[in-house]
Amino acid sequence: MTDSNLTAALPAPVAEYVRACNAFDTDALSAVFAEDALVNDIRREFRGRPAIRRWIDREITGDKVTMDVRGVRHQHGTTIVDALMDGEYDKTGLPAELFLTHYLNVAGGLRVQEPAADLAVAAALASAAAAQPTSPGMVYFGEVGLSGEVRQVPQPDARLKEAAKLGFDQATLPRRVARGNRKADAPDGLQLQEIGHIADLVSGFAIESGDTA
Repeated sequence: MTDSNLTAALPAPVAEYVRACNAFDTDALSAVFAEDALVNDIRREFRGRPAIRRWIDREITGDKVTMDVRGVRHQHGTTIVDALMDGEYDKTGLPAELFLTHYLNVAGGLRVQEPAADLAVAAALASAAAAQPTSPGMVYFGEVGLSGEVRQVPQPDARLKEAAKLGFDQATLPRRVARGNRKADAPDGLQLQEIGHIADLVSGFAIESGDTA
């Protein structure tokens, strides 16, 4: 049986993968995988949850495969699991004890659908890279293009009013965000910093942290 201490060392999705495999639970095992996940099994690729589910039905739960975890390590964001395998699969030519190594990548984070959130994500990355926190009173919004330009987004005035209502006193946003290249109207108590390129954002963090070019 799998050592409970080894199981405790597994990220929750990987632990669920092992549990569902040993329970022959196709639904739970399929649910562990992201919609766009990729399985590479002996140089065969199964991409996307529907294809992975068919593989599970046929070759995992279908063959009553079990995993007895014997080793766990983590390397560069990948969880590596060594397991003693068993099941009702064809064992011709296989060793009496079959050990396989599983490489599992656990996806995290958020899928952001709102382009106006691009600038806030960029600010978080710049903040982390410079080891300099963002101002707690600053709100960011704007779309970032592939070449780094900060693009206009819809309803900037409404966004600023909402930010002011929520207690923010500073806003970083695209330069000339309104129709006709008119500058956005700043609500009372809200100081605006308009930028045209992501470099403007990054340089601000470098200055605050005391770095020089």
